[in-house]
Amino acid sequence: MTAVWGCKLLGGVLLILTGTGVGWGQWGRCRQKLEEIRRFSALLVYLLDSVRYRALPAAAVLRMAAQNRAFAAMGLEQCRGFSSIPVPRALSPLAPDLQAGLYALERDPKDSACRTLEYLLARCRAAERRAQEEADRARVLFPRLGAAMGLVSAILLL
Repeated sequence: MTAVWGCKLLGGVLLILTGTGVGWGQWGRCRQKLEEIRRFSALLVYLLDSVRYRALPAAAVLRMAAQNRAFAAMGLEQCRGFSSIPVPRALSPLAPDLQAGLYALERDPKDSACRTLEYLLARCRAAERRAQEEADRARVLFPRLGAAMGLVSAILLL
């Protein structure tokens, strides 16, 4: 009889730990989304600095960005113009606006291109703030919620 209760207790503890792990995984996905947005924002800052201070053509700027380790995961090697820069999935709600702005960079003069980049950067920074708040809430909520769900499952199975 004690072996059965020991197995049930062990199973309950494992359910709680599994729920907590799932919660930590959800938080990790929120952090990954935040990192994608931060990386794209950093790319926009890099583009803004390159256009504003160096006055380099798009192909040269993109070649330099592709060689930068900070942007290695963004797949910039195939990009020949600003409009071909891939927008991360984390920014999919803003994708049409971002793509239109990146396309406008290719045909606008320097001053207008800088204003466009500043606008795109402001949109990304706002999305970054929202993603940071979401990640902070997820860090607190999801592991606890997972543990609670594991505890409820363990209680129901006993």
